[in-house]
Amino acid sequence: MTEELNPELVKAAQEQFEPTKLKSGEELPPAVRQAMMEFMVPAIAKGVWEGIFALPDEARDIVFKAASKRCNEKINEFAGFDPGEINDVDEFMVEWEKAFGGIMKGKREGDTIYWEFLSNGCTAPEVMLGLIEPNPKLCQCSCHMIRQRFEMVTKSPVVVELLDSPLTTGADKCSYLIHLKPPLENAGGGR
Repeated sequence: MTEELNPELVKAAQEQFEPTKLKSGEELPPAVRQAMMEFMVPAIAKGVWEGIFALPDEARDIVFKAASKRCNEKINEFAGFDPGEINDVDEFMVEWEKAFGGIMKGKREGDTIYWEFLSNGCTAPEVMLGLIEPNPKLCQCSCHMIRQRFEMVTKSPVVVELLDSPLTTGADKCSYLIHLKPPLENAGGGR
């Protein structure tokens, strides 16, 4: 995403933009839409993320739970399967590893899974698109994503702990402990 607009795009958008003739929900003129997508949307997204990072932990966690749910839906669609249709944790782990070429994999020992995601940095879409700078607070969102996937399979609460990540410890991968049968006081937590 660019910080400066192409002068030709600015001119075309200014010529096409007639706010008194626009109605909510109507298709925008092409140049206006392009200018908004290239200039306004990234600026708004950056401001929204600045606000999210400023929230108290509990409030930010609510946002991350909701965002990770939507992100998971798209990742599952991309992977071509629904974890909720798999009833076996070991089968899910094999399928997930295959779907992503081994960059996400785990080792199970009883009711605990050591899960890793091989990465060379933050893979949050908003970071990769250059909308925001990497922030260790984003790692909590990944914990929710993993928790939600395993809860879809187990049909019961799980707890995910972040062990390492490029943003929190400088590691070359993200590592998690997944507790399939957490103590009741922690059930459903994202940590």
